[in-house]
Amino acid sequence: AVLCDSTSNNQQCSNRRLGIVLERLQRPQQQCRRHHQGLLKERRAGE
Repeated sequence: AVLCDSTSNNQQCSNRRLGIVLERLQRPQQQCRRHHQGLLKERRAGE
């Protein structure tokens, strides 16, 4: 039973990840660029 539960949970997780990726792809490019620049700034600040 535990194995069945864990596999179904993994399936749900991968489905959720796919949904997030699809959402990102559907977003306008500008938002993606802004988000990417924000990540770069955070990395530089962290160094």
